[in-house]
Amino acid sequence: PSCIVAHPTTGEMQYFGKEALLKSNTNPDAYRLRYPFRSTWIIGERVAPITAEFMMRALGHAYADPSDVRLLISIPCGLSDEEEYAVAELGHSAGFAEVFLVYSPIAALVGGGCSLEETFLAVDIGSLFTDIVVVSCGNLVYRALHSASGRVFNEAIAKYVLGKEYLKLH
Repeated sequence: PSCIVAHPTTGEMQYFGKEALLKSNTNPDAYRLRYPFRSTWIIGERVAPITAEFMMRALGHAYADPSDVRLLISIPCGLSDEEEYAVAELGHSAGFAEVFLVYSPIAALVGGGCSLEETFLAVDIGSLFTDIVVVSCGNLVYRALHSASGRVFNEAIAKYVLGKEYLKLH
């Protein structure tokens, strides 16, 4: 997830991405690092304006007018209908005329050149959750979000290597 540094009293975003990391590393007391997309996608009153501003500032690097740009947002499979609506509204509130939501494993399939007309099981292992979809004949057949994540897999691999090879991984 992308990170930001917000103003301590107003909550207004000051920096995002690499710039936020640099500011936080130079003075962690003055620049508190936050991850607006990490909190299981619960959209609250303070998260919505920060996220909208993040999208606008990111867009400002490439284009002048967001109403000329169609926005595609990759989302986790476990969002409720209300959360999906809230995410789409963030794009609209940032000024984008059209906002499309796609589940992250489907985005990976398309990005990998796979035809959605075929049958695929796609798994997106993230640091906090694992997204799973099954697509067939152009239809979404199954979607799920599981708590098994990259961290869990890393810990299992480290435990296995320690027991089998007597090698400690960090």
